[in-house]
Amino acid sequence: MHRRNGMALEAIARIMNISRNTVKKSIRLAEQKGLELEQLAAMEEHDLEKIFERPLFNL
Repeated sequence: MHRRNGMALEAIARIMNISRNTVKKSIRLAEQKGLELEQLAAMEEHDLEKIFERPLFNL
């Protein structure tokens, strides 16, 4: 069982109704962008969607 800030990835996935792998990918993306939990928590939903949207293709 992996934990992020004291919460198991499985628990986060269950609460968000998404897969554990999606949780891991989202955490990894936020870390790559240098974003902290407090910053993400303060963002509006439309800003979060811009950060976590999937690119249509990779160059």
